[in-house]
Amino acid sequence: MPRLIASVCPPRALVGAFLALVVSGLGCAPVDPGTTERPFADLETEVPALMETVGIPGLTIAVIERSAVAWAGQFGVESVETGAPVTDETLFEAASLTKPVFAYTILRLVERGELSLDRPLHELLEYERFAGVESSLALTPRLVLSHQTGLPNWGGEVLEFGFDPGTAFGYSGEGYVYLQRTVEAQTGLTLQELVEREVFEPLGMALSRLTWAEDDAPRLAIGHDEVGVPRRRNPPEVNAAGSLFTTASDYARFAIAMLDAEGLKRGSVEAAFAPAVRMRGDERGFERPEEVAGQVGWGLGWGVQELAGERIVWHWGDNEIFHAFVALRPAERSGLVYFANSSNGLAIARRLVQPVVGEMRPTFAWLGYEQSDDPGWSERRAGFLAERAGDYPAAIGHFERSLAVAPGDMATNQRVDWLTDLIGIAESPVEVAGERLASYAGRYGPRTLAYDGHTLSYQREGRDPFRLLPISDDTFAFDGMVDFRIEVVTDGRGRPTKLVGHYLGGGSDESPRDPD
Repeated sequence: MPRLIASVCPPRALVGAFLALVVSGLGCAPVDPGTTERPFADLETEVPALMETVGIPGLTIAVIERSAVAWAGQFGVESVETGAPVTDETLFEAASLTKPVFAYTILRLVERGELSLDRPLHELLEYERFAGVESSLALTPRLVLSHQTGLPNWGGEVLEFGFDPGTAFGYSGEGYVYLQRTVEAQTGLTLQELVEREVFEPLGMALSRLTWAEDDAPRLAIGHDEVGVPRRRNPPEVNAAGSLFTTASDYARFAIAMLDAEGLKRGSVEAAFAPAVRMRGDERGFERPEEVAGQVGWGLGWGVQELAGERIVWHWGDNEIFHAFVALRPAERSGLVYFANSSNGLAIARRLVQPVVGEMRPTFAWLGYEQSDDPGWSERRAGFLAERAGDYPAAIGHFERSLAVAPGDMATNQRVDWLTDLIGIAESPVEVAGERLASYAGRYGPRTLAYDGHTLSYQREGRDPFRLLPISDDTFAFDGMVDFRIEVVTDGRGRPTKLVGHYLGGGSDESPRDPD
């Protein structure tokens, strides 16, 4: 079971008040700060138990009260392989919690007159990935930071617009990358240098970084999949949308700077925390869009929830095998941030965050992440374990039992379909001509297909290779992974032009083939 490794204790009265919220949210007795001799006793038991329930190997967390870190704790291990405990110096992937840090950097440049929130970016940098698309002329830093660009989250070499910029919300990492390239060109500095100058150094975030040299690796948590298998990755390319590595205490320093307008004018913080766009509630096909409509929006780098006259700003992080969450209540200068080295890391977000910052039902409804107390969770968890063990019929049985109590779970329905396909492939393999498989081999940006004379394999940069299992002449499942499929797109002569990745849940992305 994960265990509490380290903690920093504030005055007992403050800790007790916090623990009374947290442990009551976890379903155990609140701590009486006036009588307990060990104010962390319940937390040491209940949070590791919650981690054990959902399969999170390691977690780091910090709680903010009155613009100070009231408590910070480290639980579990950096990797199940090494058993090394998580410490206050262990770096976790922050994923999209990078975006608020980048937004802070941009606002600093704006305040000094080095950038304008509303000047079209094409006047500063012609971006070759738009290929002359007229919609790109309307893009500004304000539209990028508030996700109103119309760009996809991630796209191919040439980016396409899903809607006219400024007319709707559409979460986009590509927009952040475009703004990154623009400010790098304008300042002559890399994003790493900019963020170090504007954020890390002035705020004392000594451990945080956007990447590192392979021969100078910091102390890192290792990500784990749904059933706890560790997956190592190479140092990332610096990316404004998601390459931050940090600790809960370091990120809490940044959050406090936002709450206190440290390094920014108060007006800039108010703009970051005010909704520039509001969700309609139908962006993701919710069953009850009224739970979201008008109550969830986006500011400059931050999600914004306004419920019953109370404002909470937040962001989530999802890099597949790392998850993170930050939520702040600006009026009280309080909040919470945590990082987990697991694909299941957001399954406990609601139970960790709400006791500290208050009701966040609209936000969690919009995010759509399955929570550990949702109907059918235990059966889905058992299904993932059976799937990892290769027992696909047993996995299907668990998933179907979970659907009996949560029939609207489209991701689980699709998972059953994809598992059924894999069983069918094993019983009756699809034959694809060797000449065709050989023609698919090559590089497609960060993706590579290789043919060994018998089978085709797939590898993404920095990750392990997978043997591909043909579903048809041009679409392949992965041996040992259910969540992803790859499609090879060809031209009129049958020559491959790009790969399209299809994700469980409906998402997709493209990688054009590199020139021969």
